[in-house]
Amino acid sequence: MLTARPSASTRAPAPSPPSKLWHLAQLGIATLTSLPTAPASFDIVIKCTGTGADFTLARTTVRPRGTMVLRSTYRGTVAVVLSAIVVDEVRLLGSRCGPFAKALALLTAGTLDLNAIKLALTRCFNL
Repeated sequence: MLTARPSASTRAPAPSPPSKLWHLAQLGIATLTSLPTAPASFDIVIKCTGTGADFTLARTTVRPRGTMVLRSTYRGTVAVVLSAIVVDEVRLLGSRCGPFAKALALLTAGTLDLNAIKLALTRCFNL
C-alpha cells in the first residue's frame, strides 16, 4: 500500500467489511495502488509496502521539493534513479520505529484519537 496526504479527501460509505484503505480515506488520507492521472502532485508520500518494486510509483507521485517517507525494512536492493531525486530536490526520510517516549506521552495526555487508530487495526496481540 502506498499512502499520500493530498489537499482534500472524499468520504464514501463503508464497504462491508471496511478495508484498511477505506479507514485511511475517512481520516483524510488518500491511498494509491497505481499511477495517478496527475503525477508528482503530493507533498508527502509514505512508501510502506515493505517491497522495493513500487519505489518508482512512490517517486512519481511526490511533487518537486516534496517528501518521501520510507516506512519499512527492505531486503535486497532497489534500483533508484538518484538524478531525478536530486534535480527535483525530493527529501527522503527513513522511518522504522518511532520515539516511544513521545508516543506514550501523547497517549497519556489523550491527544490521539484512538478510535480512529483502532479502525485501521486488523489484529491485536497480547504482550
